[in-house]
Amino acid sequence: MNEHGDPKTEEPRGQIALTKEDFQRIPDIVENPDKVESAGKSALGLDVIRYIKKDNGIIYHIEEIRKGRRHVPFLSMYKTKAGAASDAPLQSPAKSPSQASETFPPCF
Repeated sequence: MNEHGDPKTEEPRGQIALTKEDFQRIPDIVENPDKVESAGKSALGLDVIRYIKKDNGIIYHIEEIRKGRRHVPFLSMYKTKAGAASDAPLQSPAKSPSQASETFPPCF
């Protein structure tokens, strides 16, 4: 929550600050996403997936796939405002997690 939990940092990005409740919803986001998509490669060159869930905004939960292990590490999570553009079939934001570049390079 250090990076994406501060409203002063998130509002200029057009995003909503994450709360503890958003993190508590991770199991639901992963088990019942509105969309799942490839998010490119991590800094380690591993595949990254993005779970997207529309709920009081749109939450993006990003995980790294590690083959041969039963562990899918959390990489990042952020939340955007729902609006006309994001209410169309769920699409990735134009500026995806370049805001989360400390966790992995931009995927688009």
